[in-house]
Amino acid sequence: MHFFQEFRTETKLLLLVAIAVVILVLGGVLLLKVGLGPSSPTPPPPAPAPSPQAQTEEVDTSAWQTYRNDEFGFEVKYPKNFVNKEYPSGIRSSEVFGIQFVDQKWGEGHYPSLTISVIETELSPREWLEKYSDPVSESSPGDIPEPAVGYRNAQDTIVNGRTALSVEFIATSDMSNSTLIQGESNRLYHIDAISSGLGDFPQEAYSQILSTFRFVD
Repeated sequence: MHFFQEFRTETKLLLLVAIAVVILVLGGVLLLKVGLGPSSPTPPPPAPAPSPQAQTEEVDTSAWQTYRNDEFGFEVKYPKNFVNKEYPSGIRSSEVFGIQFVDQKWGEGHYPSLTISVIETELSPREWLEKYSDPVSESSPGDIPEPAVGYRNAQDTIVNGRTALSVEFIATSDMSNSTLIQGESNRLYHIDAISSGLGDFPQEAYSQILSTFRFVD
């Protein structure tokens, strides 16, 4: 009888230990779940913002005036607030015709303007440039700096399917952005946007006027 009592006591102890172990295991699992919480996917990094693109505003030239010269075979549009005036030829080498376009707001004087001249020559645009103008020279270290005079940044290009040359001219009192276009019958067409001490000729206007230049029969 005493043996059976001890057996029941040991069995009870084993059951209590087993129950305690189960409770501890379940409690640990529960604590882990509560501590970690539900797993959620890591949000993807934000996509880089697209870099802003420079937007070039195109000027509406539909209301512009048109200048046409049948003698020298070209046509060009210019802003309605501009006026034009022919000037005596021969100011530039081999020049046979010249016309000036200027904003009406400018009075008489050395103001910003755009000129178109016709040059009779058998030379190409680059050959003419190198014959009648010198490149801007750079002073060597120790030299007394002299005013930059001449041309720079000469680059071959195409305008309306014709061979052309874009170049910058620098003088003592002004500078200009120029385009020399190869025409027919040994002619060059020189489009020159001239800036002065009174201000710069607008680069956008120069580009738009140049884009409307075309040859006519």
